[in-house]
Amino acid sequence: ASPARSRPKLVKLSEVRFETLRSLIGSEAFSREGEPLGVIRRIVARRGGKALRVTLATAVGLREVKASKVYVALGSSEEAALSRQSDPVSSLRCLVEELRAIDWSEVRADERYAEGSLPPSDYLELRGRIAAKRVALARSALSIARRLMESGPPSPEARVLVMAAITYAKVYLPEE
Repeated sequence: ASPARSRPKLVKLSEVRFETLRSLIGSEAFSREGEPLGVIRRIVARRGGKALRVTLATAVGLREVKASKVYVALGSSEEAALSRQSDPVSSLRCLVEELRAIDWSEVRADERYAEGSLPPSDYLELRGRIAAKRVALARSALSIARRLMESGPPSPEARVLVMAAITYAKVYLPEE
């Protein structure tokens, strides 16, 4: 059994950094209350600026919405990108949190597909993106965990994170 999952932090799409927007295409979009709205198909943004409008694939077709009304679950990828250079324990913590958030988004995608609110083509695309992102995160987490173990006895927090990284690696990287 896995630990209780917390909901990923939702961030207003219009506040997401421009460089991150492209990676959100195919991700699930949420309302401010955390209710799923659909899958992001297209984002219109100012070059180097913020998102203005977003096209969502919903159960009833495509729908265009103001980016300020849409929220996304960033997990902690932006935090991880900032801390990777500095503190390996913080970096590993961010990666493990993001892996947990991906587990939650996968469960949510399965539920929406079962309810009929996510078309099969969008479901398959979303599952493919989730799987690819999960493998990349598990690889990064395992690499940091190895470095932490080689640098001497880890702190209690680091030991817990290393074990989480190893568990994710066993499940998602069986060949490594």
